[in-house]
This record gives sequence, structure tokens and C-alpha cells, in this order.
Amino acid sequence: MIGWIVLAAALAVFAATALSGRKDAADVESFFHVEGRRRNALSLGIADITLGTGFAYILIASSQFGWAMLALPAGLWVGYRLLAWLFIRAPAEALVGTRNFLLAVREAAVRDGGLRSRWLFDAAVTLPLILVFILFVAYEVFASSQIMAAFIAPDVPMAPAIIGGAIVAVSGLNSIVGGMQSNFRNDRVLAAGILLLFAIVGFASIFASAPIANVAPSPPLSAVLIVAALGFLAAVATQFYSLLNSYNASNFEKGTEAARVFRQVGSVIAAMLAFLVVVGVERPLALGAGFPAALGERLAALPIGQTGHVALAALAVVGMVAVVFSTVDTLLIALAYFIRRHLLGRPTDAASTENEVLAPTRRLVAVLAFGILPPLAALYLADPNLFTLLLTLGGGAAIYAPFVFVTTLALSNTVGLTGLRPAFLLVFPALFIASGVTGVVLMSRDPAAVPMFTLGWLAVAIAASALWWISNRR
Repeated sequence: MIGWIVLAAALAVFAATALSGRKDAADVESFFHVEGRRRNALSLGIADITLGTGFAYILIASSQFGWAMLALPAGLWVGYRLLAWLFIRAPAEALVGTRNFLLAVREAAVRDGGLRSRWLFDAAVTLPLILVFILFVAYEVFASSQIMAAFIAPDVPMAPAIIGGAIVAVSGLNSIVGGMQSNFRNDRVLAAGILLLFAIVGFASIFASAPIANVAPSPPLSAVLIVAALGFLAAVATQFYSLLNSYNASNFEKGTEAARVFRQVGSVIAAMLAFLVVVGVERPLALGAGFPAALGERLAALPIGQTGHVALAALAVVGMVAVVFSTVDTLLIALAYFIRRHLLGRPTDAASTENEVLAPTRRLVAVLAFGILPPLAALYLADPNLFTLLLTLGGGAAIYAPFVFVTTLALSNTVGLTGLRPAFLLVFPALFIASGVTGVVLMSRDPAAVPMFTLGWLAVAIAASALWWISNRR
């Protein structure tokens, strides 16, 4: 019962703090955009720290594969550095007025004559990424709710679904009412909750009195190298296909300002993930009963008495809610922005939306919040293998990372994007579909083969992008 009370209290505090910013969302621009480098860096940073798709898996991976998992934070750092470098190279006129790099690529391709249809670009690139990130939100809520349920009500079968529904409802309400103003108002509180969870994990790992037992045997070197390579490439690729990064960049008129944010966020998040790797290596979790049970066992091994265990578990729930809440609410606004700006062709700047009412925009966010529920319900019913499902989703989205990299780099090339023809553009949705179909088939037949096929499809996308870059420079 205490767990449910803590969950309700945490959601109430986060919601009250977020809703206090509703008056600041006076128009479309303020609903989607907030100025300030520090505020945007904080928002992007806490949105990047996820519970189900980041926090848990890096502890699991480092417990199994050891120091090689430093490839994950290293890849994240490299990815953000490359993204910042691209923004510094891109000419100012390519970003001003478009305010995100996906839109800048689309407009440059149309302007330079290589692509005649904006709709073709959006159907081939933007729409698949939007669909993937809707599934990512559902996945994050699903995985995170399972972890939290183990602390709140481990004996209640419906607990994960109740927790997931509550998170979507509160995040959706905050985003509908106040947009990014609500999210920014809540960021400091959420950051405190995230740091609290990191402190609890570190404290439990250092001071747990029980010996480490039942730790899985070390995997073969070949498996370690494959996982490390896949983790590094996935971490680099994520920064280029991430709608969060492109959306965050839309808050800046100058590419140099966005580049500073990317460098700062990359360094801080890489350091936080490296801390989790150290914890996982030095104090590996006994994962035989799953991650939630292993983390609970680690907390239970602390010599702090029953009252201390209850208090620490309650604080851990607060931190977990903060982690998942910080991701879901920002993704809802980012998805609404891309649908409005790309698919609907509606601007978000003050000059173009001066007399526009907010009701249609709020309805769009509401539709997105409700749109998460069907795939979320399907996940609860199917209960798939989380790791292979994450690889399938991430592998499909990663197909677009090489495309985004070479086309954004081409913005600073004197040739421009004249070579961005439909034949090249359509390669990527074809690879995206092939990767998704392969992942779904292998999930039920041979899950162990998913990583190798993920790397294979990504290698094809990299090769296609490299060939286009070479031919475009001629």
C-alpha cells in the first residue's frame, strides 16, 4: 500500500509543478518553444535518461559483459560531438526559418532541385521516425512500469498496466495544458528525482552487506565484442535519428547555440551512464530472476533495518517515476511538433501564428496521448522479450542515422542537395521495412540472431549513404 501512496504522491507533485506553467503557454510558439541554453540543455538531458530503455539495460549489460559496455557512453559522447560539429559547419541560412535539421535537409533538397515533393521526404523519412517514436514511448512506459511494479505491488498482476496508464494520463494532461512550458517548469524537480535514483543505486551497490552470488558466467569474447560494437554504433546513431535532438535544436536560431547544448548534454549523460557501467561491473547484479528482483535484492542487502528499507524503496519509486515522466512528456510535445511542422506544414513561430488559438494544438497532443494506449495495451498482452523488441525498434530507426548525417553534412557542401533524388531517398524506408520485418520474424524464431541482422541492415544503410556522398561531391 505504501508503494501506491508514494506513486500517487510523486505523480501529484510532478503534475502540480508542471501545471503551474500553463499560463506561460499563451500561444503556439510558447507552447512548443522555450528560449535559454541552460533550460534546453537540462530538458534534453533529463529526457535522454530513460528507465526502461537506458538505466536498466546498461546495468544489465555491464553486469553481464563487463567493461566493454563503456562503449555505450563512449558512443553517446561521440554521437553528440558529431552532431554538434555538423551544426557548427551548417550555414546559418540553412537553419534559420526551418529550426530543425530534418526540416533544413528537406527544404534544401527542394530548393536545390534534387527533390520536387516535400511529401515524398516526409513519407519516406519523417513519418517512419514519428511512428517509431510513438512505439518508443509505449515501450518506455511498458518496460518502466514493470520495473516499478516490482517495488510497488509485485503480487498484483495488473500493477504494471495501472502504473503505465497513470503515467500516460498525467504526462498527457500536463503536455496538453501547458506544452513545453509545463515540462520546463517541472525539469528541476525531475532532475532532482533522477539524481536521487542514481544516488540510491550507488549507495546500495557500495554498502550492500550480502555477498554477490548467482552472477551469470562471463560470455565468450566474440559475444562481448558484438554487443560492444552494436552498443557503440547504436549510441552514435541514436543522436542523428532522435526526434528529441532535432526538436531541441528548433529552440535556437543559431547552430552554434544548439552545438553547445549537444556537447554539454553528451558529456553529462555519458558520465552518468559510465557511472552505471562502473556500478554494474564492480557490483554485478544477480539477474536470474530479472532486473527488478535483482535491484530489490541489492536494496534489501543494505544493513539499514526494515524502516530504512521501506524508506529507501519509496525514494527509489520517486526516482523511477521522475525518470520515465521526464521522457514521456517531452516526447509527446516533440511528436506533436513534428506532426504539425512536417506533416501538416504548420509553422510554430510567433510571426506566423500570432492570431492562432491553441485548441487544435492541444487536441493534437491529446490524440497522441491516446494513440500511445493501443500499442501499450498490445505490449501488456503480448509480454514480448524486451531486449529483442528494443533492438528491433532501435535497429529500424537507426537505418536513418547515416542518411541524416550525410545530408546534414551536405548542407555545408557547395554542391548542396541536388543529388537527393527519389531513388536514393526511397532506399531508407525500404531498409526500414526490411529491418522491422526481419526483427519481428526473428523475435519468435531466433532472438539471438537479432543483433547480427541489426548490424547488417545498418551496414547497408551506411554503405548507401557513403555512395551517395561520394557521388554528390562530384
